[in-house]
Amino acid sequence: YSKRKLGDMDSGMAYYTKALALEPDNLYTHEYLGELYVELGNVNEAKVHLAKLETLCGTTCEQYQDLSKAIAGQPEVN
Repeated sequence: YSKRKLGDMDSGMAYYTKALALEPDNLYTHEYLGELYVELGNVNEAKVHLAKLETLCGTTCEQYQDLSKAIAGQPEVN
């Protein structure tokens, strides 16, 4: 998360990918990786992670809601 927020997208991607390899159902990792894809302009890949979140926690969980807003172009709330 920190690497992505500091603008180091490549390192962020590597850490998120490794995190998902270790814990494939981690809600935060799917949210943050989806947000990284939005920042890179790859909305289709972000939607893959949104769909995974829907499967894991439904559409009312915080992670789904935050990624959905990012995809829709709404500002992230910290």
